[in-house]
Amino acid sequence: MSAATSECCAYYEDDKCVESYLDHVARAIRVWYEIRQYYESAVRRALGGWKVNCDPIVPALILHDIGKLVRDYWYKRALRHEIIGAYVTRKVLDGIGVRTRARDILSLAVLLHHESIIIAHYVAAHGEKYFTVASLRKALEDADLTPICDVNSLVEEIAKQLESCSCDPNITSNVKKELPNLLRNLNLNKNDIFNVLKDLIVNATVGEPSKLRELRARVAAVTHAIVVSDSVAAYYGRSVCSNVSSGTGYNGGTWIVQRALEGAELLDDNNLRNNLCSSLRKC
Repeated sequence: MSAATSECCAYYEDDKCVESYLDHVARAIRVWYEIRQYYESAVRRALGGWKVNCDPIVPALILHDIGKLVRDYWYKRALRHEIIGAYVTRKVLDGIGVRTRARDILSLAVLLHHESIIIAHYVAAHGEKYFTVASLRKALEDADLTPICDVNSLVEEIAKQLESCSCDPNITSNVKKELPNLLRNLNLNKNDIFNVLKDLIVNATVGEPSKLRELRARVAAVTHAIVVSDSVAAYYGRSVCSNVSSGTGYNGGTWIVQRALEGAELLDDNNLRNNLCSSLRKC
């Protein structure tokens, strides 16, 4: 990728932005709306009750890839983008009064939406058995978390997306107020990022086995909704709708996309092409 630009991008090829960040999250939300009727009640049960007037998967999808918008992701990739996504998700949900358990489950789901890659990136690559907090601290210390695109413009569009998805006006106003400073100050808040992620990791891995299994099941239910929505949206945004032809794997889709379109999810290719390739950024 070349120099920073005003538009926030989710996916580049040959220094060209193939899919903008806002288009990607809009597509992901639309995929979620296609499958929501089958999973919404399970997601709400997994969250232990959801008292906020906003579909819980919507803010998670809007923020899940926010870590792709920092300099380190594009120039060094020492820090996985899910770490920043989980941190920002938890801070935003804190600001809109989400209950602690639901907040942490959503944040963990964002952290784990590419779990196999995290394992390969941090665990196997360093000969570890687990993703340790020491690995997390080292990755954060070495990372440049400066935003590489226009944060103000991004946040304005995120607020519009939340409004179009019928989220409570208090949510959108809080996001507009808090998110710009949160993104601009990531480098200054590395200790806070570390502490937030450490708490998430410890709470999900230390304790009574039966409670940890229950938590993991709850997180898995939410993660499934995010992973399917994200993966299918990425396939259409970076291959089908863009007409890009390359060796990235998006041409035929990941195995998740292949299974989803072969019947594992009730998704129709023609319907998705019509909904995901035009008139985006509205629910």
